[in-house]
Amino acid sequence: MRKKPLVGVPRAANELGLTPPTVAAALHHLQRLGIVQEVTGRQRGRLFVYNVYLAILDEGTKPLS
Repeated sequence: MRKKPLVGVPRAANELGLTPPTVAAALHHLQRLGIVQEVTGRQRGRLFVYNVYLAILDEGTKPLS
């Protein structure tokens, strides 16, 4: 996920040579650990983002209170 911080299940399965259910289970586990975040809010066509990169991109974008 360092090279491609935004990933979907079909593309990851294809690139890794794994089945979509295996990749979906792995991404779900990574989500529970707080490593990735699902960003679409959908059941199908979900995309996951690597939280470290998301945090870096988010730095300095929140208004000061």
